[in-house]
Amino acid sequence: MDQFGLLLCQIIPNSCATYLLSDARQLSEIGVVPVFLASRLMFQEDPLENSWNVTSDSIAVYVASRLHVAKVLLVTDVDGIFTKDPRKHADATLIEKLSAEELLKLNKRASVDRYLPKLLLDVQVDCYVVNGKHPERIGAILAGQQTACTLIAARTE
Repeated sequence: MDQFGLLLCQIIPNSCATYLLSDARQLSEIGVVPVFLASRLMFQEDPLENSWNVTSDSIAVYVASRLHVAKVLLVTDVDGIFTKDPRKHADATLIEKLSAEELLKLNKRASVDRYLPKLLLDVQVDCYVVNGKHPERIGAILAGQQTACTLIAARTE
């Protein structure tokens, strides 16, 4: 789990690895990019079910909830969540927005782990699934602009 974070620190300028949430906050406040290594927190708190339904998607949302953030961006190699697998079905369409409750009820394979919608409901954090091959989309989300992605809303409107 931590190996990728340590590798990221070698290629991200002005970054620093940390195991402590308090250090991550402090690093961020002084302009250093914190790379949080989640393994110790996960072992100490054991907050998520231990199954293949939980991946780095849910771990990222859990850590974000501990940091009291308003939204999480899951950067993937697809544009978001689709009605069907876009690699197999030409008629697949991007779902621009759905609630965590709706995702839970879909009960189908998606580009996020199966535990994620339950966790989003528990911690009340919104989550965006965005394609990292288009970094401008990440900037658009952070700026509050529309872009190709899926918003999984923790709250229903």
